[in-house]
Amino acid sequence: MDPWILIILLVIAFAVVLAAAGRDKADYDERQWQVQLRAYRAAFWVFLAFVLGFGLIELFVGEILETLSVALAGMILSLTLHALICICGDAYLKLKASRPRFLALTTLILLLYLCNVLFFQDGPWLHGDQFSGRSIYLLAAGHFLVVDVAYFARYLYDRRGGCE
Repeated sequence: MDPWILIILLVIAFAVVLAAAGRDKADYDERQWQVQLRAYRAAFWVFLAFVLGFGLIELFVGEILETLSVALAGMILSLTLHALICICGDAYLKLKASRPRFLALTTLILLLYLCNVLFFQDGPWLHGDQFSGRSIYLLAAGHFLVVDVAYFARYLYDRRGGCE
């Protein structure tokens, strides 16, 4: 299956799950909303700076990657930053969400991406000047690895008593 089709299907599935779950304002407190707004703002500016910076580099060096690949890498980078800010600010999950279940789910997703890269995706990392499916799955695995490490560190920090 073409990796772009898989990514589009995953994004659509994620949007359907979010729409079905609904977002009740009572699920987050005011502090969490503030952290999430800061995270959205930072992710937006990092994405913009990444795409602009990469465009300037390509202006002087020549085309390195296709525009879609650059946008995908910038999007994954900004989503990772957004997740890190929300995790560090304890605004990543709803108030009554199961933290160990979330960690188990993201670890399972990470393992699925890594298995896909190691066992099912062969061939080069790039097709000309665009990412291959193998490199896309590796970028996604890297995102989930960073999220899992940050979330596990936050989980251990909270278990030790947090800021007390």
